[in-house]
Amino acid sequence: MSTNYKPWEISINDFFSLKTEEEKLRFLINFAVLAPSSHNSQPWYFSVKDNSVLVFPDLERALRVGDKQNRLLYISIGCAIRNIFVAADFYNLQPEITFPDNQNTPNCAATISFSGDFNSPRSSPGFLNDHLIFSIMERSVNRGKYKPMMPPKSFLEKIESLSSSNLKIFLVSDAQRKNNLAELSVESSVELMESNKFRTELSHYVKNNLTKSPLGIPVFGMGIPTPLSFFVSTLIKHLNMEKLTKMATERILKDHTPVFLVFATKTDSVHDWIQVGQSYQQIALMAEKEKNKTAVWASPIVSERFRRNVQDVLGTSLKPQLVSRLGYPEKKQPHSPRLSASQVIR
Repeated sequence: MSTNYKPWEISINDFFSLKTEEEKLRFLINFAVLAPSSHNSQPWYFSVKDNSVLVFPDLERALRVGDKQNRLLYISIGCAIRNIFVAADFYNLQPEITFPDNQNTPNCAATISFSGDFNSPRSSPGFLNDHLIFSIMERSVNRGKYKPMMPPKSFLEKIESLSSSNLKIFLVSDAQRKNNLAELSVESSVELMESNKFRTELSHYVKNNLTKSPLGIPVFGMGIPTPLSFFVSTLIKHLNMEKLTKMATERILKDHTPVFLVFATKTDSVHDWIQVGQSYQQIALMAEKEKNKTAVWASPIVSERFRRNVQDVLGTSLKPQLVSRLGYPEKKQPHSPRLSASQVIR
């Protein structure tokens, strides 16, 4: 296995052989780096201090064109935080998140403090074998076709139960609203790809299938064979490929997407975006247990005009923050590469 895929190979029992709390907290970051992020940019770094993990945005990997407000960046950070929470629970630690005022820790997005006995793991084998920690290592994004069958009703009810006073998760499965969201998603993607600056930025993250880079998106996830994969970045830089694939994309979204998930919040702040990321990642991990996959479709949220259109489809005044597909995939997709934990701990 190439070095850029090694981070997916975590031996969960290694935690128990570590001697100090600092070593164990650093170990939890192995799970954080497996979180999804826009363009697989992995815009985060971490620091361990006393009994806490500090999470920072890595603004060098911010998408200055495609994510001008850093909404997707902080949603990605929320996903990484959720992975830490899930892993901590497996090891019988109780994490608590706080948002610092940045006076003592400039630019810190969140501090995760831990209580509990670092040397007293849970003892129930049944609990351990069924834990979401295993979903972290199995999860992958699947942008392909989903089977024409709905996820279990009980699973959809669990998703709805994750809504809160500030965050609502809309499940869209009726044909009319699904088609409306599909058309908005395609139209917004075509419009976004008209920007030369956006295409140039994206082209830096689009990788061939044999890439050694720990960042970016190998195009096997788009169903592109290896010989052609070496040309895709150049094509994207110079052509609006979304125009060429518009009909095929629309079919995937309309005919091969059982459910759309739309995350919307009352307000529109960094804390909201982190909360959305935590909720999305929780659902993505739960979906893995149900043999379901998710795939974020970011373009309807990037443009304020399209965000308002999404509001109209949902009939809500809440602010849409994220759109995702959900369903049973027809084909399995491999993981994307990753930076290792040691590369993002400072």
